[in-house]
Formats: sequence, C-alpha cells, structure tokens
Amino acid sequence: MKNVRQPAFSDPKFNHTYGSEIQLTMCGCDTPIPVIVRLAGDNERPTHWAWWDARKLRFSMIFKSKVQLDMCFPYGRSVAEDSCDGVGVEVVVAIK
Repeated sequence: MKNVRQPAFSDPKFNHTYGSEIQLTMCGCDTPIPVIVRLAGDNERPTHWAWWDARKLRFSMIFKSKVQLDMCFPYGRSVAEDSCDGVGVEVVVAIK
C-alpha cells in the first residue's frame, strides 16, 4: 500500500490510502509514503476503518472514519457483510 501524509498535521495522518502509485498521482501526490495496514489490536487505538475483502483476502477502501467507509455501500455495509463479501474493520495505518 502507498499513502500520502497530510502536511497540515505534525503527526502522521494520511489523506489517501491506495494500492498503487497511479491512484495516488490522481490525488496530487508526488511522493508516496509506503505504509502497512493491519488490524488494530485489543489495546491499540485504530487510526482508520477498512473493508476486509473476503474474496481477495486483502484490505480495501481505507478511510479515516466509519462514515466514510459506510458511504461506499449503496444498500448499507451490513448487506455486504451479511452476504459474506467481507467485513468493515478498525485498522492501524503505519509508515513502513
């Protein structure tokens, strides 16, 4: 995964998280930052929400908030989860 650090913040917050540099370029990123996306542990504060794709076995649609993730599902995230397509999860995005 690649990411863009938002320069307006002193702590590492990220604007866009995509799997390819081409997608980041479309967001105006000249210097992508490689990141690791992983499930948040029990004693860990999650930084983002992501969709775990049960068919592709990878994270996708990574956003800072649950609301942003939920907007990706026109019939609601629960419909996609109930059909076993995947699940919304809290994750940690960290610099690689």
